[in-house]
Amino acid sequence: MIIRRILWVFVLPLWWACTPDEEVFSELSDESLFFSADTLYFDTLLTTQPSPSYRVLLYNPNKNGVIVPNIGLRQQESSPFELTVNGLTATSFNNVKILGNDSLLILVRATLPRTGEPVPVRAADYLEVSGSTRTRVVIDAWGQDALFIDELIITGDQVWEAEQPYFIQGAVLVDTLSSLTIRQGVVVIMDPGTIFFVKGTLRTEGSASKKVVFRNTRTDRGYRDAPGQWGGIYFLEGSKGNSINHTIIKNAEVGLRIGTPDDDDVPDVVIANSVIANMSSDGILAFTSDVYAYNTVVYNAGRYLVGNLAGGNYRYEHCTFSNYPSDFFRDGPAVVFSDNILLDNEETLTAPLAAHILNSVVWGREPEEIVFNTEGGAAFVFQVGNSLLKTRTTILNANDNLINTQPRFFDELLYDYRLDSLSPLINSAPYINIDLDILGNVRDSLPDIGAYEWVPGQMENDEG
Repeated sequence: MIIRRILWVFVLPLWWACTPDEEVFSELSDESLFFSADTLYFDTLLTTQPSPSYRVLLYNPNKNGVIVPNIGLRQQESSPFELTVNGLTATSFNNVKILGNDSLLILVRATLPRTGEPVPVRAADYLEVSGSTRTRVVIDAWGQDALFIDELIITGDQVWEAEQPYFIQGAVLVDTLSSLTIRQGVVVIMDPGTIFFVKGTLRTEGSASKKVVFRNTRTDRGYRDAPGQWGGIYFLEGSKGNSINHTIIKNAEVGLRIGTPDDDDVPDVVIANSVIANMSSDGILAFTSDVYAYNTVVYNAGRYLVGNLAGGNYRYEHCTFSNYPSDFFRDGPAVVFSDNILLDNEETLTAPLAAHILNSVVWGREPEEIVFNTEGGAAFVFQVGNSLLKTRTTILNANDNLINTQPRFFDELLYDYRLDSLSPLINSAPYINIDLDILGNVRDSLPDIGAYEWVPGQMENDEG
């Protein structure tokens, strides 16, 4: 008992000395507070749809805490924006405490009203600290009306024009013996998990200056180029006469999934002047189908850029396939042709395969980026010529192919697959009746390998 009393004599003063003084708060009397940003920019948002929350910090660099009389939006209740502070959501907060040398987290979210206009309309407000003319944040957003579609079955012949984006919140099916034509400039926005099914015919009619775009809903940082945010476009058995022209398909699980077996070799899907990018699984995945693609770029896929399985007839001309995904790891080839596939019931489906790759690029970080699988034993015909390939397959060394030669794209890290002026792709392909490149540039009598024709001075003009 005596020893315990002696310990308390020494320990109690030490504990008291380590106890922090109670925070001293004072009314805000100067303009020493500052925000972590002077502007919050929301990009273009779909009206009536809540935006992601953006973060901004209000710093108090003073030694003592302060009591801020009011933090709020200038427009108050009429504002299309709202704030969340300490778990509460409103447009204004009174008597907010901020500790000394600390900060306050403020979340800002927008829900913009419909504009009634075919073009984006600006909405703006200010996040302000009362009593301070300097401590404020400009909040800037653009609102775009959209046509909202949920669980749509298209029958007959329909046309989508470029008046407003089409926001798909449930599966869409182009039914048998029906067609959908999508005009230039149309943007189709797909909710997470949604799939665009085609049993009839889909035609996208973009142009070099006004692409048709299929993309995910979110465009803020971290989502703008993230794979796997919607299902993809699925061509089902019986679908035919499809054409994808001057179209961008991005950020899905599969870009184009094609399963259209039939008794002929006429292409059921023609892909031209298009970009398929950022797929968590595959770019062009086809089973026992007939596909023709030219002037097409496919990049950044978790599995295949091109996977043509269980036979079929495939032709790729002036295409660029390059796989350096930054969002995930992969360890297989970028392009695979196979006369067989193992089904879920452990049976093997086998069919004849014809594959042609001309004037194209197959590139990536793996030592083998193109594989021909003939284990099914079906009839197999392939032709690869005047192309640049990343491969260890010696049989592909013929037909004027460039093997394991750096293609020298303009900026591969930024997925810009136009050509550097020193690229070996320049003037290295024969003319095969494709007069324009993916951008609409004229190909000369000695075209360049891949989807892009190098134009002297083009990069300088773009940068200027």
